[in-house]
Amino acid sequence: RRKFSGRFPGRFPLYRQQDTKRWQTAAKVYQSSRSQVHSPTSGTCAPQHFHFGESLTAEGNLTQKIRQCRSSGSPISLEDIAAVNRQFHQQMECGQRRRTNSALSGSLELEAIAAVHELASQVKQISVSEILPRTSELVFLNIKTYEEHPFTLELTMKGWRICSMHTDCMNGDYHNVALHTRYFQNAKEVLKVISPDHAKHFTDCLAQRLSQLQRTSAHAAGRVMEATD
Repeated sequence: RRKFSGRFPGRFPLYRQQDTKRWQTAAKVYQSSRSQVHSPTSGTCAPQHFHFGESLTAEGNLTQKIRQCRSSGSPISLEDIAAVNRQFHQQMECGQRRRTNSALSGSLELEAIAAVHELASQVKQISVSEILPRTSELVFLNIKTYEEHPFTLELTMKGWRICSMHTDCMNGDYHNVALHTRYFQNAKEVLKVISPDHAKHFTDCLAQRLSQLQRTSAHAAGRVMEATD
C-alpha cells in the first residue's frame, strides 16, 4: 500500500509556493519602479497596490518610498531599499515592531533583486544562490569580482555580511573573523571592500564602449560621404 505523502502530484510544497510568490511580486515591484522613469503612466503588468507585509505597508516604509519615486519620476535605488530595511530592523530590535514572518515578507527579495541589477555591471558575476537556504529572513548571493575573487554574501534585515570567500558557502575563514562578522548597510559598501578597483574598471569599460561607438559612428559617416560623392 502506498503511503499518502500529504502532497498532490505535480505541486510544490506550500513554503515553495510562498517563496516563489514573494520573488515574483518583488520582481514586479522593482520593474514597476524602474519603468516609471520612462513612462508617466502606470504599467498594466506592474502591481499598483501590493502587500508584502508590515515592512512594506507601514508608514515611512518601502511602499511610501516607491510612491515617492514614482511621483518624482525616478527609480527606487538599492540604497533606498537598504535604508528602509535597516531602519525596520532597528525598530524590531528596539521593540517598536514585532519580528514575524509576515512583517518581513518580500522586502529582502526586493533588496536582493536590486543588488543583482545594479551591481551586474560592476562585477563579473552576481546571482542569488540556488543551493543555500533561502527564506523571507535570509538570502544568500554569489559574487565574483573582476579580480576573479568569489564570495558568498548573506543578506538579512540587519544588513549584508561576507560569509565566505567561496561560492555557495556559509563557512568563513577563522583567520579573518573581523571580515565575516562585519555588517554593511548595503551591497555597494561590500563591493568597496571586496573589489576596491571595481569603480575604475567600470569607468574604463564605459570609456572603451564610448570610444567604440564613436569609431563606429565615424566609420558609418565616412561610408555615407563616399556614397554621396
